[in-house]
Amino acid sequence: MKKVICFFLIITVTFLGLIVIQYYNSEYYRFHTQFQLGWDALTDEKGDEALKYWLPIAKEGNEAAQLWVYQTYADGYGGVKRESDLALYWCNKYKCNKLGSSCEANNKIKNNQDCAFNIAFAFANDGPGEPRFDFNESIKWLKISSSLGNESATKIIVNCVNKKFLNESAAPACLKNQFKKRI
Repeated sequence: MKKVICFFLIITVTFLGLIVIQYYNSEYYRFHTQFQLGWDALTDEKGDEALKYWLPIAKEGNEAAQLWVYQTYADGYGGVKRESDLALYWCNKYKCNKLGSSCEANNKIKNNQDCAFNIAFAFANDGPGEPRFDFNESIKWLKISSSLGNESATKIIVNCVNKKFLNESAAPACLKNQFKKRI
């Protein structure tokens, strides 16, 4: 009886050991570890270091890394220079990855309008990162989003840019207010 129990105990320990080894050799563990190292760097305000961890796994299709690479470039987190074109690129990668398809032309246009709108929001919003509010950059990305069919972007442009303001300084306040309504 003791031999049978010992045999099953050895088999169980061996099986559990193989599961642990398989987990630590898995893509999930590698992605998780690299993502966490990037997250730790970002929380220490080291955005460039975070990107060094995230970019390789983002290129391999890791959604969380793609999202945070996009956010880091859009918002200038961790002292990273805000790069609108890179933010748009990674936003599209993230959105196409979430669709789980090759991201046909129709979806890509929808992604572009959403991503451009999000980048406009980043430039119109106060928060972490580089100096935040940039009216002209926000309007530029709103116009791109609007030209691709984003109705929210069109409404903001009509409400804040196309109206004749008695005081030109009212347009930036209007823009911030319009984005706050949409959060």
